[in-house]
Amino acid sequence: MHLQNPALQITELTLFANDIPVVKNFYSGILSLNIIDSSDTQISFQAGSTKLTFKKNYSDSNFFYHFAFNIPSNKLEEAKEWINGKAKLLPISENNFIADFENWNAKSIYFLDSAGNIVELIARFDLKNNSDEKFNLLQILSVSEIGIVKNDIPAFRQKLINEYKVSDFVKSNNSDTFSAMGDDNGLFILASENRNWYPTKTPSQKAPFEIKFINDSGEIFTLTDKTM
Repeated sequence: MHLQNPALQITELTLFANDIPVVKNFYSGILSLNIIDSSDTQISFQAGSTKLTFKKNYSDSNFFYHFAFNIPSNKLEEAKEWINGKAKLLPISENNFIADFENWNAKSIYFLDSAGNIVELIARFDLKNNSDEKFNLLQILSVSEIGIVKNDIPAFRQKLINEYKVSDFVKSNNSDTFSAMGDDNGLFILASENRNWYPTKTPSQKAPFEIKFINDSGEIFTLTDKTM
């Protein structure tokens, strides 16, 4: 299955983790993502159309991230059953594990990976990317969201517009503490520091990353934050 005419596509995402073998065991051993390359200091997986890399964190900080994988729009219930037992599902409310984003016409589930990252599987109904196959790892279509934590959200939002030609997400109500940029295929989720990541009470924190992406004009960019 392929992305449908992506306006913003995250082709590579690089994050940092304290324990590379633990990350390897989770994403390869438990989720069964294919390993592209690995060493003692980093490992890369194929997550649909996105190369997902974790590099060794040598700093004194314990970084964690929020990111999302797009899945077929009719496979959320199957995805919930698939991930249950493999990872800790995060509740939205009592006895409910599915978040309903009416304004975004999407539903999702959340879980924690072995490094403490908040990971989301999201079905976006406007993409009309239904699948007839039983849910499996091949239906992880791409990394479609990455959370970016900044002190000045309006300023960084303007930088994305001016320098990287990334537009506001038309379905999002942006504010000075939260903005979504891009479209259903790829989103930068801008959050102010210490704003809780939904659906947890875990406050957001700055963390280094590298994102390679294609914008809606077909231009290729690399966005890097070396916060350490």
